[in-house]
Amino acid sequence: LRAAGVDLSAYNATESAADVEDIRRALGYGKINLFGSSYGTRLALEVMRRFPGALRAVVLDAVLPPQVDRPVETVRAVEEAFLGVLAACRADARCQAAYPDLEQAHAEVYDRLSRQPLTVPYGRSTVQIDGDGFQSLVFLSLYSSLTIAELPSLVHALREGQTVALARSTVWWLLQNISGVITVGAFFAHECRGEMAYSSLEGLRAAYAEFPRWRGSLGRGPGVSSERGFAVWRAWGLTQPSGEENSPVKSDVPTLLLAGQFDPVTPPRWLELAAEGLSNAYAFELLGQSHGAGLGSECGHSVIRAFLSDPSARPDAACTEQLRPWFKVP
Repeated sequence: LRAAGVDLSAYNATESAADVEDIRRALGYGKINLFGSSYGTRLALEVMRRFPGALRAVVLDAVLPPQVDRPVETVRAVEEAFLGVLAACRADARCQAAYPDLEQAHAEVYDRLSRQPLTVPYGRSTVQIDGDGFQSLVFLSLYSSLTIAELPSLVHALREGQTVALARSTVWWLLQNISGVITVGAFFAHECRGEMAYSSLEGLRAAYAEFPRWRGSLGRGPGVSSERGFAVWRAWGLTQPSGEENSPVKSDVPTLLLAGQFDPVTPPRWLELAAEGLSNAYAFELLGQSHGAGLGSECGHSVIRAFLSDPSARPDAACTEQLRPWFKVP
């Protein structure tokens, strides 16, 4: 990237927020409605910090507060989401009846695949799934209510060695169709300067010591919660863009904050953190939903529409009281 003339230091939330403002001005817009999801909420919050006069209203869906130690806290968030799904299955009469020993089944599959990996079809070839690969599938399943609904049946099918169930699952389809969606240079530049520069390898290792079953799946790749990610940060030599960028955002711009109950990377407990400095904010948790619950559910759409129609009033969120987790059972 450097050989191609790319300035890696130019990719951070501060620069991107200025880009948003430049685009608004270039298009000749007055005050705008700003929507951010996942990392987009991190960027939207930075726009709120630096260009509040440009904003009519802001929707933050799957909120990443800048003050969170994301590399470390993501490990805890994944564990919480997984335990939440197990608890929801136990609380659902049909799920509990169909899969009365879901946690034990998960442990058996993980242990067996760690000893003897399973060969499964993958496109026109095959791949082997070991215990950590299985955990990666569980983690990916936690991202969506559709894949969460299939997770109990998938775990039990794998315990019985039924590879056909995996090949037909939504999570397997996603795994084969989501590659290439991240621009690696921009991703690591943002992660290094915006997250890892404010975190520590020691803190990450402590998190995996507390939640060891995720070390091999989350920790072995080059992502935000891996030791390799910290190695990239050190090798690239990217420092903190500014101390302010990692501090809570204070704003009176009308803001809607949404979170899914089982979100493994931006958990609902972060809503309160994000709202601390927002004097005109409304926050809602969508039960049974996961990452990107605002655009990922009919109820989320409804709440967003109500908020944008009148950002000065609390939106009608009655639909959130009707939401429940659901699971596919025989």
